[in-house]
Amino acid sequence: MIEFTGRMNIPNYTCLTTDITAAVFSGTNASGQAVKAEPGLVVFVTDSSEWLIAEADGTLVPYSIPVEVTTSIGAVNIDQPLVDSITVGPIAGTIGVSSPGTRVCLVIVPTPCISIFVSPLSNNTGAVYFGDSDVKNDTVAHKEIVLAKGSNGLSIDAPVGYKLDVLDFYIDADNGGDGINFIYFTD
Repeated sequence: MIEFTGRMNIPNYTCLTTDITAAVFSGTNASGQAVKAEPGLVVFVTDSSEWLIAEADGTLVPYSIPVEVTTSIGAVNIDQPLVDSITVGPIAGTIGVSSPGTRVCLVIVPTPCISIFVSPLSNNTGAVYFGDSDVKNDTVAHKEIVLAKGSNGLSIDAPVGYKLDVLDFYIDADNGGDGINFIYFTD
């Protein structure tokens, strides 16, 4: 549960940049009464998304909204001894496509992981396509990412508490013999 305590200033007025003359705000309030910028008056300038506050002489200067936040996340117990901590281990490999147009899976058995990084081989002669079981080397209506020759590659991380399965990832290539290096982290 998150609790908010403190105060948050809201604008006394909103206006456009064109409503501010010589950095002094004057105008009328909702009741039609004339208003001059009193010290501490907060103005939100809608066309520039700028917050301003009036100084003692009535000039408006940039303003940051003061916010005080108190949070409570409840009881936290860290009772897992260090010796029982989970070790994250990297596993690396290289895989290539022997026949263009025929997808190749990175692994052959279910392999849960928390992160995977893939990059094209340095000696590729064309593009490699990375994606799910629908990956195909034609880039038409398929779910894939093109790893061009010489590109840096890409990293996919599972959100905290979730896992990826390396078995769900495939490649295809423009040319036989092209492929990727990959590394994934298991827990």
